[in-house]
Amino acid sequence: MLFECPECGTKNTTDNPPQPNKTYRCGKCGAVITFLQASNAPSEVTRSAVVSETNATSVERTTRGEGSRVSPKVTVFPFESGHYRAQWASSFLAILVIIGVISVWFDYLRIQLVNRVINTGFYTMAELYASDDRQATIWGIYLAVFVITGILFLMWIHRANRNLPSLGNTNLKYSPGWAVGWFFVPIFLLWKPYQVIMEIWKASDPTTDINDSTAWQKSPASSLVSSWWFLLLASTVIGNIVSRLALRAETLIEILTASWWGFVIDAIDIPVVILTMLIVRSIDIRQEKRGNALNLLKL
Repeated sequence: MLFECPECGTKNTTDNPPQPNKTYRCGKCGAVITFLQASNAPSEVTRSAVVSETNATSVERTTRGEGSRVSPKVTVFPFESGHYRAQWASSFLAILVIIGVISVWFDYLRIQLVNRVINTGFYTMAELYASDDRQATIWGIYLAVFVITGILFLMWIHRANRNLPSLGNTNLKYSPGWAVGWFFVPIFLLWKPYQVIMEIWKASDPTTDINDSTAWQKSPASSLVSSWWFLLLASTVIGNIVSRLALRAETLIEILTASWWGFVIDAIDIPVVILTMLIVRSIDIRQEKRGNALNLLKL
């Protein structure tokens, strides 16, 4: 049988008719649905506001169908501030900015060295070793911090996305799991993560009507998110070019060209990281404001 998730509208299937007081899980958004015994009397389809909290771990919303014997009750996670996760992600993003600036400076020194070798032919082995060591060290540090930052960033995305239903939003396209998962799916990662972040941005808008659960869809898109994604894609494309040039570089001219491209990619990465940090902080502020507004309504 088919039953519709009251939270995201997805139609789910069961082998047997839904049983009262038995829990089911939506295959798309992951909401826990419990069917309650309901009256047979016809009634218009209605959705209640947040009516209660159970064990401080979930919020219940009920939906009654006309003439139905059972009505689904969807469990929504309560709002949990993502502020600390946002702070940790922002802190490591700031570290990446500092490392990026140092990397750009090391790229410049390498370009200067290669230019001198081309123009004068003068160099020492100590200079070459020092240049290689600088590049290897800064790359190793950057990679380690990047991995930690990526984990913190995805943890923040999961929390920010999971908060959207508790902030009064419905008709959401992405579940918390897929909000993170799309970053790892080939091809789809070219646009899905952008859509995930944009949905979080719009659904976190504190200026939309908190009594209209679909008002977030009319919230304006963010030029900040669009600019971030454009630069991120440009950085990815140029990064692939740089990697291939560096692997094939044999002559001094080819090494110089690869070094210049490395300089460009490192320079682009700095605003990408800064924009990422601004997005994290902005969405965090938007969710905190909207959460406060909903708390005031509860009072």
